[in-house]
Amino acid sequence: MAFLLIALVLIASYWREVIFLQINALLQHEPWNYSNTLPVAFLQNQPKETLLQLKWVLTGLFSVAIGGSTWICIQLMTELLWLKKLLNYVFALLLLWAGIMGSFYIFTPNKELFYPLLRISIGLFQTPLLLTIFGIILYAINNLSKLHNLKN
Repeated sequence: MAFLLIALVLIASYWREVIFLQINALLQHEPWNYSNTLPVAFLQNQPKETLLQLKWVLTGLFSVAIGGSTWICIQLMTELLWLKKLLNYVFALLLLWAGIMGSFYIFTPNKELFYPLLRISIGLFQTPLLLTIFGIILYAINNLSKLHNLKN
């Protein structure tokens, strides 16, 4: 199951990047984008406002899909209860931070100040970065724990 979730995170991250690069290219009226893929047909003739709204909707959907898959995968891979609790707290703190930055962005007139922080905060849940970092930590601690148990 964890391997399927890892594959889902990687595939969803790829498609998120491709779609967002295409939307950004369309918003900037550029004929091509860095994803080097064929444009998604339904995006071609959309007005700017629709594309901007679509970016926010897709940000939420990809954050839930990738972030949720990452969290479930972490739950499946964690063998030690104390480590599972610790990683849940870290994950919750990251979500809380993203929520605070989102609130500041929504409720402050100075959106330019909070947008970079919001983008980074939400961006963590749209990439395989959290899964990679937590996966390395889990692998190391799980294996060190097994070695320690063998010695005792």
